[in-house]
Amino acid sequence: MNLEGSSVPFEGPCALLLPTECVHGLDYEVDVDRWVVTIEVAYLTQVNAKLHEFIELWASPRMIPLAESADAGMAFYSLMQRLKDEVESDAVGHVVGAEAMLTTLLLMLLREARLDQTGSESATRNDIRLVDRFRKLIDQHYRENLPLQDYASRMAVSLVQLRAACASATEQSPTKMIHARIITEAKRDLIFGNMSVEQIAFGLGFADAAYFTRFFRREVGQAPSQFRAAARQ
Repeated sequence: MNLEGSSVPFEGPCALLLPTECVHGLDYEVDVDRWVVTIEVAYLTQVNAKLHEFIELWASPRMIPLAESADAGMAFYSLMQRLKDEVESDAVGHVVGAEAMLTTLLLMLLREARLDQTGSESATRNDIRLVDRFRKLIDQHYRENLPLQDYASRMAVSLVQLRAACASATEQSPTKMIHARIITEAKRDLIFGNMSVEQIAFGLGFADAAYFTRFFRREVGQAPSQFRAAARQ
């Protein structure tokens, strides 16, 4: 797996969790049976609100091995098949059934991941919903270099409320979340695109390519050109 420019090996049976903002590519050495489940962010937010531990599960990309128990891989595969059947079904209550299967799937992954629970207990449903709205605004405007106050105003909340919600639900500042979204798109362009660093900088709203390079180096620890060369190697 090419993950944020680094090579991460994995071996089945396993589950790969890739959050929305994760820059990734997959390469298989052998032909394998595999499922890909894409979850709508709005629905995932609802699930997170039901069980706060799910927030930590999606906090970062991760590989969850399923080989320790002889039955874990088969149980997971069977559940995936049932989820597929439910999604494609026209039977009464198939939407509720699919949601139940998906929640069960995430719960199985959470238990297999054996995460240390830290910080997520303090996040309220209101915090999670507010941060979800903030993420959607970031997706719409991250190329425009808007002041943080503009984001708060569009959401009809104060900067204090926004900062508190982000700290509670993500343990990040609002500014850090905006920067992370910009870096994600920059990494995607650098790894998988053919644009020059200058073109990427201008496309992300930077008037000065040199400033973009300094910004990228500060956030990633490498200049854009170094990151591209290392990732492609």
